[in-house]
Amino acid sequence: MSAKQRDAEKRRRLGKKLDKLEEQMKATEGFRLHLKIRALRNSYYVFEANYRNLSVALDRVGKIENLTTLWAVDNRDKLDRLLAEITRLLHNFLAGAKTLVDHTRVFKNDVYKGKGFEKVYQAKVDRDLVDSPVVSFVQDLRHYALHKQLPITSAELSFQGSEGGTIKDYDSTIKLDVNSLREWDRWRVKSRIYLDALDNKVKIKEVAEQYEAAIRSFYQWFGEQQNQMHRVEFEELSNLETQYSQVSQEWERA
Repeated sequence: MSAKQRDAEKRRRLGKKLDKLEEQMKATEGFRLHLKIRALRNSYYVFEANYRNLSVALDRVGKIENLTTLWAVDNRDKLDRLLAEITRLLHNFLAGAKTLVDHTRVFKNDVYKGKGFEKVYQAKVDRDLVDSPVVSFVQDLRHYALHKQLPITSAELSFQGSEGGTIKDYDSTIKLDVNSLREWDRWRVKSRIYLDALDNKVKIKEVAEQYEAAIRSFYQWFGEQQNQMHRVEFEELSNLETQYSQVSQEWERA
């Protein structure tokens, strides 16, 4: 057998080994869990990206270099366009928030239904999310926005002058009209508690920040629990992936 034939035979044997390792990886519980967790992480990414987009737009309103442009009397159209854009981003944030809730529920039922962790999971959800007025409010606001109308928003500018006439402090922000929201009769109890604690208007950024912080904290906990519970399954998959990588490098050199 020539050297060329031996190399071809070696590549053939290594190729078959790669195929077998790939089949073994796909047959593991770790691989099945990996695919499901990756899908849920994609849903979380959508939620976080929508939050960041909304936050960036709201921050732009508050920057001092944009005050003259946004609040010029003869430039009202630009402010109106900005309000429309923030309403769009708010809609995306609310929709992504509910999508994440639904996808997480499906994931939990698929992976943990009837298992001991389900009770631990539900206790955490009840304590940190279900019992949270701001979480309840944001999720109900999603129903309001999708099934009734988009929330009414308004831009507000206030400032304090220092001695000598210069601006000492200012606040340029976008708010929700709380009074119009209160007219809706489908708020849950926790959401109504949140609404009743507000003034006539509330900053969108404050609501979004509070909700995002609660959700981020929950999913950090959830991820840590998954890593602990499925450590053996993930180690098995990782070992096979290491073998696959080593054989693949050998195949490329052959």
